Amino acid sequence: MSHDAVKQPLLLDGAYRPEAPLNPVSLAVREEAGGIAMAVMALAGGPAVGVGRMVRLWNGADEDLGVFRVTRAMTETGRGGRLRLELEHSLACLCDCVLPYAVSVGTTVSAAVRTLLSSGGAPMTLASAGTDAAISRTGFVAVTVWEAVSTVLASLPEGWRLEVGGDGPPWGLRIAAAESAPCVLSAGRSLISLNCEADLTDYCSRMYPVGKDGLTVRGVNGGDPWVRLTDSPAYGVASRMFSRPDVDSAAQLKNLALQELARLSEPVLSVRAEARELSAETGEDADRFTPGRLCVIPTDRLPGPWTGEVRCRVATRSWPDLVRDPRRVVLTLGSRRPRLSAAVPAQKDWSRWRMYG
Repeated sequence: MSHDAVKQPLLLDGAYRPEAPLNPVSLAVREEAGGIAMAVMALAGGPAVGVGRMVRLWNGADEDLGVFRVTRAMTETGRGGRLRLELEHSLACLCDCVLPYAVSVGTTVSAAVRTLLSSGGAPMTLASAGTDAAISRTGFVAVTVWEAVSTVLASLPEGWRLEVGGDGPPWGLRIAAAESAPCVLSAGRSLISLNCEADLTDYCSRMYPVGKDGLTVRGVNGGDPWVRLTDSPAYGVASRMFSRPDVDSAAQLKNLALQELARLSEPVLSVRAEARELSAETGEDADRFTPGRLCVIPTDRLPGPWTGEVRCRVATRSWPDLVRDPRRVVLTLGSRRPRLSAAVPAQKDWSRWRMYG
């Protein structure tokens, strides 16, 4: 692996100090919007690396991705006996920590995250919170710490990202706020190919909220049991129920329903883009496609009557092979905020990596 292309992975010792550089023949990395990342690496020699070993990785944007744990090691006899390693980011330890008993948390994001980390026995502490907000759900039971933390962080504005710092456990966890300026997929510069899909399957223009013990919003909504954003929805009238049995305030129930309605009131735009991550070369922030960040999409490539500037949020950034092409990335983007906690089981599903290596 060339030092000019991307920094070499480092094998770490038991104290998380550099032990030896690694020279992979292939290295794929997938970064998620919430901060979790996974990697697949193939080695054809060098130090012996087994399960449980720690490795520090960098991506093609010269960003330090932090420490990864080897969770699976396989010898591929059909490929000259090379070693295939599957690694997960240290943040994934939150998927391994559970809350077996009911845990009550504070009323703000930062207070809740601190309580969840300590209650679940996670090897992390909240070092800093770049953004904070009040939360609606204040109790959790029988879930992983990652799922609970993701639910709490959903109270923040879109684009937040968890970052892990430090040289070993306990790790320092930071809640990073979204960048104010978007990145840009530009034809003739960074964009290689773009596939888009517009979908009205989950569309909703009118929502009927129901809370605890049959609570409705009539008392705070002019007598109407439903909420809507406009009298003349662009895509017709479609109604849905909105159930929140944990909410006993009509005003809060209405606010939550309006937030969900805003999420469902437009077609879902799903985008898969192949691009060049040029930020390490240009130094331009607009060329950095960090997961969780808003991205400007060329409107002439979109299916439908979109005009003006269309922005989607980067859900994942994958580096198919940092050895052969360290600037090539595959991005998935969406116009709708992803439900990160609902995707937790997929975090451990390695089958989606079979296309690499």
